[in-house]
Amino acid sequence: MNPQDLLYSRLAGRFAEGNLPASLLLTGPRGIGKWNVAFELAMRITCLTPQQDRGCGECASCKQLEQFAHPDIQFLFPLPSNEADWPDWLFPYLHGKQQNPFAVSAADPKHFVPIEAIRRFQSVLARRSTLSPYKVGIIYEAERMLPGTMDSLLKLLEEPPDKCFLIVVTPEPRFLLSTIISRLQRVNVPLLTDEFVSQYMQNQYSLRDEQLTAMVRFARGQLFDINTIMQGDFMQMRQAAFDMISLALSHSQTEIHLRAGESAWLSTREKVEALLRHWQSIIRDLLICGTGDAATESNDTSTRLINYDYQPQYAELSRQIGNNDRIEALSDRIEAIRQELRRNVNPRMSALSFLFLLSPQSARVR
Repeated sequence: MNPQDLLYSRLAGRFAEGNLPASLLLTGPRGIGKWNVAFELAMRITCLTPQQDRGCGECASCKQLEQFAHPDIQFLFPLPSNEADWPDWLFPYLHGKQQNPFAVSAADPKHFVPIEAIRRFQSVLARRSTLSPYKVGIIYEAERMLPGTMDSLLKLLEEPPDKCFLIVVTPEPRFLLSTIISRLQRVNVPLLTDEFVSQYMQNQYSLRDEQLTAMVRFARGQLFDINTIMQGDFMQMRQAAFDMISLALSHSQTEIHLRAGESAWLSTREKVEALLRHWQSIIRDLLICGTGDAATESNDTSTRLINYDYQPQYAELSRQIGNNDRIEALSDRIEAIRQELRRNVNPRMSALSFLFLLSPQSARVR
């Protein structure tokens, strides 16, 4: 059984026993199935004829939830600032998550959880339930709440409605107010197993054995950008990521801009996000290998590498970068860029800023 199923069963069991906390914080990296856990738990809580620890999927409550039309279940997520535009986003967002629960949402980076939206959310949850014994509110991408929205959420937590469960979902709880976190029962959602990822990819895509092995290692228990990657050629993008690092290590920033700046791999936010994951996987491999002679081949090391077939080339990359401190700094910079992309920065320039750090002139400045 996948760890997410075990986690869900534990939460559903606590609900059946009457001791499920009324306010939950589901957290963990992107693309690990937090949406599935929240959705299935909401279905179980509101189901009229539950089957063991699951919603039946057949009663009026379950049917309406599947259509996102349940009067006692409310969803809250990033929306445009203009309320008139909300109808264009509501159902596409929800149905998109249901069809591909591991993907990053289609919400625009400029969207946040509006204050007016959480006020409506509160208003509905404050009413008496009309179909199910309980009400459920799910706040997805909670890290993108505005300060005023967080104040409203805090008030909701301080004065919770009767017979109501609140599920707050975010991969980045550090962006929530500490007073909010203290009122939520934190639930850490585990990574997907390699077995689950392998089976999922085999069911979704036609892959050669070497592609499947590389992609399972690359995923590292997360599937949030796998569809974007598969729209292109995974192996081709991975090679492009490696080539860009090699290029940057031996050229000036001006040459990097000229030779990599117009690359098609930097043309969209989605491609840059996928490219950053490839870069992160390469940098992680270099940390495992170490530097200099430590980067030579060994069976023990190769089993821990994501891009195991690049191991013979890692020794030279490690030598050019210089030391593990610099490799760790590069890893931190990639993570910072990934966070910046969530705030609507220029994706091409963000990617180039990482490559500039690899240039020999940057190494001399350090």
